[in-house]
Amino acid sequence: FAGWVGIFITALNLIPIGQLDGGHVLYALIGKRAHMVAMLLVYAILGYMIFTNNFQYVLMLILIVLFGPRHPPTADDEIELGWFRIILGWLTLAFIVIGFTPMPLVYHPQSPSAKANLKTFAKNYASAGFSSGSPVM
Repeated sequence: FAGWVGIFITALNLIPIGQLDGGHVLYALIGKRAHMVAMLLVYAILGYMIFTNNFQYVLMLILIVLFGPRHPPTADDEIELGWFRIILGWLTLAFIVIGFTPMPLVYHPQSPSAKANLKTFAKNYASAGFSSGSPVM
């Protein structure tokens, strides 16, 4: 679980918007056109949340809007990256496909049969002498 959380947080940081690491990478790759991509992503995220009625990312969207989705200009935007850095930049942004989860937290209520199985297990466990108290349910 801890590994998944690390991968998920890394993927969130690589979203190509503003001051996130993905925003830095995209701005280095395509320059000022990254502003248009960032705004399209903000609208896409908002549209996704409204369409799916899934508002798990609303806090992140608010923070992105407050900090600004636009990347600030660099000291010299005209320096060429070279083919290796360009490939590395696009591969870095591709990590989002691997690590991002549209619905990271999903609640699955237990079925009545699963609760009954848990109670039977707890009763058998306690009667075997392993526990002196009842389990928390």
